[in-house]
Amino acid sequence: MQTVIQLYFHSKTHSIFVIRVDRIIDPRLQPLSEIRNQVIQNWQAQQRRLRIEESAHKISERIRLGEEFITIAEEFGLTVTTSDPMTRSGEGAKSTVSRAAVSDLFNIKKGEVTVVPIPGGAQVVRLVEIMPADTSGDKVEILGDELVRA
Repeated sequence: MQTVIQLYFHSKTHSIFVIRVDRIIDPRLQPLSEIRNQVIQNWQAQQRRLRIEESAHKISERIRLGEEFITIAEEFGLTVTTSDPMTRSGEGAKSTVSRAAVSDLFNIKKGEVTVVPIPGGAQVVRLVEIMPADTSGDKVEILGDELVRA
């Protein structure tokens, strides 16, 4: 006897979906012959990522020891960019600054350097300046009102 499962549900867009499962295939390890190319590609990508992260840590250590960021970047064929001031939520950050980097920048001290893993590589970031938050304007009043109501 064949097992049939049907599921009806509503989405946030008020659409109706029907899912029908005609059979369930037990999990199994795929033979290497079927996935060999994917395994090789994944291994190569992992090795590239490890080499990039290793280089990023070497760069960050050299910066900590006093070498100029721009000089090291040029040696590796990399570009140094300076972001505009940003908030903890990332507002104001250039698109090249990852969310992870924004988070890390708010957890280090002025002048410190950190390495942030990103998809396909790593970012070396240094906190150059800490600016006081802008507490003027409507945003602060709105946030204060929301906190009072919470």
